[in-house]
Amino acid sequence: MTLIIVWSSWLTTEPDRLARNMASTPLASSQDLADWLGQRQINEDRANAVLVAASAMVRSEAGQTWLDDGGALDSPPETVVAITVQVAAKMWANPTGVSQQTTGPFSSSFARQYLTPEDRKYLNSLQPTAGVWTLSTTREELETPDTIDVEGQDEPIPSGDPW
Repeated sequence: MTLIIVWSSWLTTEPDRLARNMASTPLASSQDLADWLGQRQINEDRANAVLVAASAMVRSEAGQTWLDDGGALDSPPETVVAITVQVAAKMWANPTGVSQQTTGPFSSSFARQYLTPEDRKYLNSLQPTAGVWTLSTTREELETPDTIDVEGQDEPIPSGDPW
């Protein structure tokens, strides 16, 4: 008999770290956001709030925190930082998540999707992978008798490999 085991260290350790640390450590800086928005000065509190929210969204999609054990940022890929800044910029420009606006006879619709399909595809490619292997559950050859006594039969029956 063979037992197939599927295991992932992410399943056992990463969610705990995610819950503990990701709420407060953004993946990008407020200066990154200011540069993207083309602003010299930016409201630091609001920038931090949208960066934390954008970072949580990115981390959730990627399944990684990019934090060390102390909760400090640990070298996220540049593309992850860029995606975080772009998501934060969308949140900055549309803080209430309005998807449609009407003024008099004029109506405008906005895309509310913060992560693009391309962003999702890239972030999903960063998900930690699980390992799959087999574990044999058979023992060494068993010693089997040449014959087996059967109750109610006069002669024992042969045992062993019939082929």
